[in-house]
Amino acid sequence: MGLLSTVKTLLKSWSGEKRKREDDDCVENQQKVKRARVNSYTLTPVAKTCKEAELMRRHNHYYDYNEEVKSTETRTVEFKQGGVLFNHHKFMQLIQKYGPAFLNCEGGVLLAGVTDDGRVKGLSISSKEENNIKLSVKNEINRFRPIVTSDLWSIDFVPVAGTGNSRLYIPEKLVVEICFKKGSIEKLYENGEHQVFLRRDGGVQGPLRPLDIKNLVIARYNETLKLRRNQVERGDLSLEKTSTGCLSTKKKSVKLVVDPKKDAEAKIVEYKPTETEQQRRERLAKKGIKLVDYNSDFF
Repeated sequence: MGLLSTVKTLLKSWSGEKRKREDDDCVENQQKVKRARVNSYTLTPVAKTCKEAELMRRHNHYYDYNEEVKSTETRTVEFKQGGVLFNHHKFMQLIQKYGPAFLNCEGGVLLAGVTDDGRVKGLSISSKEENNIKLSVKNEINRFRPIVTSDLWSIDFVPVAGTGNSRLYIPEKLVVEICFKKGSIEKLYENGEHQVFLRRDGGVQGPLRPLDIKNLVIARYNETLKLRRNQVERGDLSLEKTSTGCLSTKKKSVKLVVDPKKDAEAKIVEYKPTETEQQRRERLAKKGIKLVDYNSDFF
């Protein structure tokens, strides 16, 4: 009887620990934060290749209940069952970690309402909770530096359709998609706590130490120089010496977006580096071109 009682106690203890691990969807152990080292987090599922992630919507405007979501070669996907969305502190930790990691690498998407093995279950979210989630994500991303513009991220609440012949949406059953584009190679994004994260080999690395950040900045600077040299070789840029003896680049021409109400096509116009933005707009206005946007990397 003593042995049987011991076995039952161990089984009960194991079951309790298992439930605790399943319910705890925390982004990181609080004790690990205190360690002065770089932590690694594994993405689920591990993506073998990821060249570039874009804000692409699925072909359907809904998910099928219990369908399997498969990540493609152009997207990094992280699945969350969803309980973390209703714990504000843990949810913000997710955004603080995965937001900069995706922006600093190839982009990616967080899917809440999908199990770790990729099965769609959905979340019961009311309209009020939906608005609260949107506001929380927006406020947290607004704390990132440099500023993350609205075209680099999005949040969508996608309905879940039931199984069977009816194919009706399940009331208030949604999958939350939080997408991030790849940020500029010339920028290194940090969260509101001044922490930098990266996606590496299907995992998230960080927060980075100062030496790691220094090496990363140098590597990105060299990559930017290589890109500029390639542009010069193609004739897109011209080089000149500055007063300090350094080489600088000048854009020969730049593609501008004109007033869509008058002319939906972009135009190639002459670039004059000595112009101010106001002078440039006035000069283009005389040609009937209203400048509404342009790539600031070229000016």
